[in-house]
Formats: sequence, C-alpha cells, structure tokens
Amino acid sequence: MIRTLLTSVAVAAMAVSASAQTTITLLSTNDVDQFESFAGLSGVLAAERAAGDNVFFMHAGDSLSPSVLAGLDKGDHIVDLLNLVKPDFMVVGNHEFDFGPDVLEAAIAGMDFPMLAGNIAKADGSTLPGTSATAMFEVDGFKIGVFGLTSPATAYKSSPGDYQFSASIETAEALAGELRDAGAQVVIALVHLSQSEDFALVGSGVADVVITGDDHNQLTYYNGKVAMMESGEQAEVVTALDLTLEMDDDEVEWSPSFRIISTDGVAGTAEVEAKVAQLTAELDASLSAVIGTTASAMDTTRPVIRGMEATFGNLVADAMREAMGADLALTNGGGIRAKATYSVGQELTAGDIFAELPFGNKTVLLELSGQAVIDAVENGVSCVEDGCGKFPHISGFSFTADMSQPAGSRVTSVMVGGAEIDPAGTYTLATNDFVARGGDAYTSFASANVLIDGDSSVLMASQVVDYIRAAGEVAPMVEGRITLN
Repeated sequence: MIRTLLTSVAVAAMAVSASAQTTITLLSTNDVDQFESFAGLSGVLAAERAAGDNVFFMHAGDSLSPSVLAGLDKGDHIVDLLNLVKPDFMVVGNHEFDFGPDVLEAAIAGMDFPMLAGNIAKADGSTLPGTSATAMFEVDGFKIGVFGLTSPATAYKSSPGDYQFSASIETAEALAGELRDAGAQVVIALVHLSQSEDFALVGSGVADVVITGDDHNQLTYYNGKVAMMESGEQAEVVTALDLTLEMDDDEVEWSPSFRIISTDGVAGTAEVEAKVAQLTAELDASLSAVIGTTASAMDTTRPVIRGMEATFGNLVADAMREAMGADLALTNGGGIRAKATYSVGQELTAGDIFAELPFGNKTVLLELSGQAVIDAVENGVSCVEDGCGKFPHISGFSFTADMSQPAGSRVTSVMVGGAEIDPAGTYTLATNDFVARGGDAYTSFASANVLIDGDSSVLMASQVVDYIRAAGEVAPMVEGRITLN
C-alpha cells in the first residue's frame, strides 16, 4: 500500500514496520513542451500504473515553454495536460520561468500535483508559492524522500525575476540530510541540472537516485551506489527504474533495474487524445495562414544559428529594428529554435515563425553607448566553439572577430554606417526582453536606458510575422554582417 505524506521540508519519522521486501517503479520524463508528445506519454503511464500499485511518475522539469502554442497562451495548455497525466512529483525547470515569475506562479496555482523547488527563493527568503523543497512518501513501510533542485544557470538562461538559486550540491547535501533525519531510507534527487552538475551530485553520494533533465540526454547510469536516469526530450521514451527494497537488520538495501519504454505508436488515454485534438485544431486555425514567401534559402539548424551569420537571423534582426525604429538590433541565436530549412520560393506561415521564436519574448528598445554594443558583441562570440545560445544576430551594423584569440578579446572591429562605432557615442538598439535583462550574460545591456520596455511592446514573433506579411516576399542574404576569422 502506498501512503503519500506531507510535501514539506521536514516530515516526522513514523514508527512503521517495513515489509521484508517490496518493489517500486519510478517513471521519468523531462523537457516535454510539445503538446503532441503528451499522447504517447499518457498511454505509457496508464499501462505502467495499471500493471502495478507502487508506480510513481517523476517529471524532471521543462514543460511550460518553449513551443508555438506556449508563445500564444504562456503555457496554459501544458498545465491542463500535466493535470491529465498527473506527475507524482515535478521539479521546476529553467523553461518554467520563460514567461516570468508571475506567469509561473499562476501556472503552479493551477497544478493538481506537487511541485518541488528546493533551491529557489527571493533575497528575503520567500520561496516560490505552491512549491516545496522536499517530500516524503511511504510504500509498504519503507520511507522514501524526494528533494528538488533547479539549475542556478536559470538566473541567466530564463527570466526568473527576483528569484535566486542557491548552489546545487550544497543545497542537495542539506536537503538530503533533512530527509534522512526525518526517517527517509531512500532519497531521490529530482533535478533539472546540467550534466556536470548531475555527475557532481552523483559523486557526492547524498542521494540514492538522481532523476534529471535539461541536457536532453537519454541516459541510465549506476555506479554501485547511486542510480541516475534522464529521458531525452519530448517523451520519445519514458525511463523506468524498478527499485527492489529489502530490509536487512533494520537497514534498507536496494537494487536497481532500468527499462527504456518507447512511446512511438503508443495510443494516448482518451482524455489526453481529446485534448491534443482540440489543441491541434485551435493552433492550426491560428497559424496555418500563409503570410508570405522567401526568395532566399534559410537554415535555422543549430550549427548555423549558433555559429555564423544566418539569413533567418538577419530577417529577425531586420524585423525587430524596423518595428522599433532603432539604429541597431541584436538577438541571441539560442532564441531561434525550430532547427528547420526553408527553400527558395517556400511559403511561410505564422506557425513557422512562432516555431522559430517560441519563447514569448518581446522586443524592447534600449539607449546605450557604443562601448556597451562592443561589449555585447564580445560576449556574443565568447563561446562560439561550444555552440552557445548567446551567438548574436544583428541588423544596422557589422563586426569582425578573431576566433584564435581568447574569449573577451576577440572583436577586432564594429562598424556602423561604414565607420567604426564610437565607444562614447549613443545608439538605440532593439533586442529581446530576455537579452535586455542581461540574459545569456549580455550584462552590458542590463544598465542601458530602457526607452520601450516589454510591457509596452509586442512579441518578437508577431513583429517578424508582420514584417513578412507587409513585404509579401522576403529575401534575406548573408551579406558580411558577421565575419569570424
């Protein structure tokens, strides 16, 4: 029999006699933001739950964003779908903050399941409403604790507002200690962390099981002491960890067995299939209309959009600059996500653009110095070799960088109107609200004078749609805006 206890930081140990042996199944998924993915996921969950009593669905974060539909409804439809598949526990991922903390707080208020956020708080100590740092549940007398962690990189990868993120390993040590003091015999870390943080957590040994997301890896790992799993993305697979628990002289011993369950071809539950059909119809009606054609080829695959001047990047930056009447424009390649190619003469729809720009970012107008622009470009090319999302796409200026030089010393020239930019000069620049707040380490923008803020502007994607619709035909070209030597 399963008994779920309070989802609070400390749970009093209870005098319960554990069975000699029992098995629990932990089902994991992560980074599931496309509504279509919930169909197969719901089918696998239903089958696993029907096959056994001790089954727990653990969601390792990132679902509210990014997606085309999330750009329109700020993830409301995902809350509905999550409530249908009912995670037993979910941890806050970085993309949960993409529409800002107010939207996330409202989303959590509508969730019918426990959300974990063990290292998120404001400077005054207030935590994310509706979340808990830890939880405890009991299966056949065995006490199992869970804690949740979100990557501290969320501070610049998303838009968390006043929320801050404590160090992952130190927080894990504290929370695991609290759970064990409260009687937990097995501790599960449900986390949304980078791969390096994951393995640091495994190496610390503070948790018995690590269920993680963020890197989109399909991974199972066991070092004889700690078991870890990650389930790729978009619920293409569900990873199952069957834990056999045994009581031996008042000590709990456990052994893991992993299963990889494909969702390909799996029918969803009736409720989820109906919801997916409804969402598909709604989205198709909104986004299927043709807005124009492209007279040049465009490529938004990751190596292109994060490593070189790209025709689509130029199109987006031009649309932003025109819409805001700015001298210059810059947007980060990591905000362009569809990984698509477009041939000459291809019709473009609003859906194409919202798929490329899914984060719901708004364009803002800044007034800043030429030096701040130089510093921004320097940041933008600081980790091109790693495929970082901060790579800049620009309009109204050009730059040259020497990639043989160390990060921070690569930019050799920034040109505006055929002349070197004046470091002491003043320019207006259109960018997205994420970057304007210092996201992706664009710290030189954070101190700029904000002429038009996000509350007074519109979605980037809408501006690009309007730009294409007004032109009828667009022909962005690679024209020497970015030169990497």
